[in-house]
Amino acid sequence: MKKITFFTLVLSLALTMPTIAHASTAQSTIASTECSISTNSIEIDPYVFSGMISCLSEKIEGDFTVTMETNLIEDLMFDELDMWELRRYLEEYFKIEICDECWELVQTVLDMYELLMIIVYL
Repeated sequence: MKKITFFTLVLSLALTMPTIAHASTAQSTIASTECSISTNSIEIDPYVFSGMISCLSEKIEGDFTVTMETNLIEDLMFDELDMWELRRYLEEYFKIEICDECWELVQTVLDMYELLMIIVYL
């Protein structure tokens, strides 16, 4: 299982943020049985993105359209238990370990995607 420290994450974010956050592509939408996420003007990695969708689908009940800017706590009404369970789903799916300090930085779907990109490919 991959493990990343908070220091490694901060360093990786500093080096990769411009390419992750500002790469431009056409609009993409990937739908699952329970939710869909629309990505506008960011380049997506199919492996990380589909895994993230799969894990989010485990937590979201009903039909939702979620954007990369969707706030997990404010918009999806995730509480601490929901966030903990989502983290566990992601760790199991990608066979990684997400440190507490890193996970606390996740507020939006985009935050989660960027964190996963760094941990999965580091």
